[in-house]
Amino acid sequence: MTFSAAGQLLVFDGKSPNWADISPGYAYAVVLANQTNADITSGTFTIQSAPADPDDRCAPDATKWADVEVQPQCDEHPQTVAGPATITLSTEAPLKAHSQCQYAVPCVAQFLRVVAGTGGAGVGVFIVVTRLRRVSW
Repeated sequence: MTFSAAGQLLVFDGKSPNWADISPGYAYAVVLANQTNADITSGTFTIQSAPADPDDRCAPDATKWADVEVQPQCDEHPQTVAGPATITLSTEAPLKAHSQCQYAVPCVAQFLRVVAGTGGAGVGVFIVVTRLRRVSW
């Protein structure tokens, strides 16, 4: 038996210049996907957010994109400081072939995107919004 999730989530291509509006849901995740036959062993990806454009609440304010700041967790070294939500792939921490990694960041604004830095060829970036609110467009 198959159960459908149609109508229960939204999926956006989240790699900049694209973006996702996370406001229609109560939960979301940033997903890096590797659909190639090889591990991806280099690349940096920074998660950014922006508020709505004052003239169009359905689009981000292009002048307000900023890196999402992540606070240290309880189990991190005491001298750890807040920093940008950046994902770094390396030979020690690769994105394995035919796999994906999911990330959570603080919800600081209505819109999210992921800016690719160096490397990361072959990585797909998706933003998934779930637990949808009752909306009508």
